[in-house]
Amino acid sequence: MGVVPEAQMLLICSINLLEKSKNQTMKTTLVLIITCLITANIWAQNETASLSPDEVKVSAASVELSEAEAKLIYVEATNLAKDQLLDFIASEVNYPEALQEQYLEGQMVVDFWIDTNGQIQKTKLMKGINDEFDEAILNKLEGIQSLRIDSSKYLGANRIRIPIDFSMY
Repeated sequence: MGVVPEAQMLLICSINLLEKSKNQTMKTTLVLIITCLITANIWAQNETASLSPDEVKVSAASVELSEAEAKLIYVEATNLAKDQLLDFIASEVNYPEALQEQYLEGQMVVDFWIDTNGQIQKTKLMKGINDEFDEAILNKLEGIQSLRIDSSKYLGANRIRIPIDFSMY
């Protein structure tokens, strides 16, 4: 490993000033600066050489986050998952045609369990409208295979509760 460019430039400037300086105090100060720069560079090279390649790599997992930053990431990931679930529900889940004559209205509440890869592991009906209606809707929800995750890991809630409103009008 070579000298850091900034340290190299400072070292060159210090040596040039040392050569041109006639003041003994200035020369002593410059010699101290040069010695410190060289020592720091040698120390940095020794520290880096003793690290394994895995320790030198900085990954997102090794960066410590503050509690507020971690909570923000959790909330953003959870909100993204909710948005994706709601988009799927809005586009794929309709009022069952066979049940329209019954004029059933109401709200279903469904829990979705999500693993760290964004895969939907389980859905569970928490509140239904009626058995036949609930079954028809749950069959549609089985079409959700996974969330579209931008990062390599899903960092949000592992259970998300979604209310689904049904109305004839």
